[in-house]
Amino acid sequence: MITAEDARRGIAEAREDFRRGVLEATVREMSEKDLAFALAMLDDSDGSRLVDIAARMDVTNGYASTYKRRLLKKGVVGERPGGRLDFDIPLLREYLDEFYTE
Repeated sequence: MITAEDARRGIAEAREDFRRGVLEATVREMSEKDLAFALAMLDDSDGSRLVDIAARMDVTNGYASTYKRRLLKKGVVGERPGGRLDFDIPLLREYLDEFYTE
């Protein structure tokens, strides 16, 4: 019989496997500027506008667009209604917030 504790342990192990296998691998494959773009999105809980991301990165909208296209192509972020961007990989926002911000 599977107990509640068995389920909790299984969930914790699955989350750890996902963290190592997907989240860490995704961030490891990002360039420094890809990561800066993703980190600039953390302030927005309802999706980010490119203009806001560019301002946080202290770059032009055109420059930020390069990294937007790269992360869209990699499936890291996706476009939402109203031209906003958000993370497409589950738990990536939380991972970045925990391990890459102070």
